Amino acid sequence: MKMFNGIPSIKEIFSTSIEWHVFLEGLAEPFCWFWHKPMTLEENEQIMEERHYYKIGKAVSATAIVGIFTAIGLCVWRKRK
Repeated sequence: MKMFNGIPSIKEIFSTSIEWHVFLEGLAEPFCWFWHKPMTLEENEQIMEERHYYKIGKAVSATAIVGIFTAIGLCVWRKRK
């Protein structure tokens, strides 16, 4: 089922569990940079095959981190004013 005249739905974009796994690995890496486990050869191969999902996950995560720090900064700045 297509949404918005040609943009595929989430079910079409993430149609396999490997795609979800690679996206979540990319999403978790910037948040958990201090607690990163070594990847198995199978996980590394999955990331290399679905690299675009990994990069999208990292971009979403980085955007969320910037948003969180911006919100904290705005709250602190408004309290000082």
